[in-house]
Amino acid sequence: MSQSWKIRLTQQAEADLLDVSVWTTENFGFQQAASYGETIVSAIEALRKTKIAIGLKAHLVKFTHRLLVDGAHLMQAFHRLVNGGECTTSIFIRMVFTAPGLDYPLAYVRWTEGRNMAEYLRLIADGAIDVKSMIAAVHPIDYVVEAYRSLQSGVDKPLMVLLSYPRRGDALVRRIPLKSPVSVALAHHGAIRMGLIGAGGFAKGMHLPNLQQLKDDFVLRAVASRTGHNAQSTGKRFGASYSTTDHNEVLKDQDIDAVIIATRHDTHAFLALDALRAGKHVLLEKPLALTEQELQEIENFYSDDSRSLPVLLTGFNRRFSVYAQHIAKVINARTNPLIINYRMNAGYIPLDHWVHGPEGGGRNRGEACHIYDLFTFLTGAKVISVQAMAVSPSTRYYAASDNFVATIGFEDGSVASRKDGVPFRHSEVSGRRRRGRSRPVRRRYCQVIRAPGSRQHRRRHPGYR
Repeated sequence: MSQSWKIRLTQQAEADLLDVSVWTTENFGFQQAASYGETIVSAIEALRKTKIAIGLKAHLVKFTHRLLVDGAHLMQAFHRLVNGGECTTSIFIRMVFTAPGLDYPLAYVRWTEGRNMAEYLRLIADGAIDVKSMIAAVHPIDYVVEAYRSLQSGVDKPLMVLLSYPRRGDALVRRIPLKSPVSVALAHHGAIRMGLIGAGGFAKGMHLPNLQQLKDDFVLRAVASRTGHNAQSTGKRFGASYSTTDHNEVLKDQDIDAVIIATRHDTHAFLALDALRAGKHVLLEKPLALTEQELQEIENFYSDDSRSLPVLLTGFNRRFSVYAQHIAKVINARTNPLIINYRMNAGYIPLDHWVHGPEGGGRNRGEACHIYDLFTFLTGAKVISVQAMAVSPSTRYYAASDNFVATIGFEDGSVASRKDGVPFRHSEVSGRRRRGRSRPVRRRYCQVIRAPGSRQHRRRHPGYR
């Protein structure tokens, strides 16, 4: 590496560290940032011995949350590297720089895809690259065939031709009417008119088929999705009146009574608030929110008792299962607190899936929340304490935040635990009945809640599909 490049790298690292040190302190507090900084300084000193890039420290500090959330795994790899074990420098660097949008250090990989594009744009802005001289002709989109033929024929083939599209004088159209025979269902008096925001796999596999089965009570008015083709195809398939890529089109539609929100988790809270403020009743897929601030905003909305407010229902469905309903009926006569053990294994999801990232919030908030709601349903009491402990995986196949045991204490003295276990859902509830002989509820009423569709569930329910 030349001396000039070393100077530029050092200057960039110092500038990065100045910004990042402020960022870590603001987001994680001084003590956490300082503690993390000591760890990273040790890592940098070790990595410098292996001739890793200047500026690596800045990148590592920028991903403080990775160490806080998955620190055990990251530091295991680091110690293997320092001690000359199995983890090589290349493996450690790849582990750290796997988050979306983070470039490798300059001296480790000089020209990444991101840096290539940034440099190309800079050269165009400086006039070092003249793109206009490469353009031989501009063809209207109606003459696309002629444009491609010009590239294939002739002695002097053009280097580049462009296709032009007509300019729109009006505003961009976000709503597409759908010619569906089912749209006339709006004429049914008394039917609840529904709008769907988020046409993902769960909405298309569960919510929309359910609405079709309840067509006398519900009618689908609109489908909103991030991509237009998905919104349009879903709307046509399930008989919506129109599709859109703008959820505000659904919220301002006076012919919609209620909405189903089935988007990714990080959008749940603000979309639900937008819908509630628009006067729509909301069925919101879990989780209700990902942060305490989002929950507080929803609570503030319902703190106003001076007006009639729409209904917000979060899609916690475990309490409505036939098994949970039977258990609740049995333990209703209890005289003492409960002990609830819930083992679950919802199946492996790769760590690069959106569920594990900022959009999903992890499987604890995004999926285990179902079980926490079931606990509050069975106990009928408020949570007063939470204890949790996670495994420390030695490989990147599992995440610590995905495999853990949580123990929850309730106001009435009940204790519930959620843990990873057998590859189906298994619930045990222990207590004592109020009437008759004092007998543990568990002896007669322990229920195994098996996942719908599992082999055990199909044996008990042969007609289930």
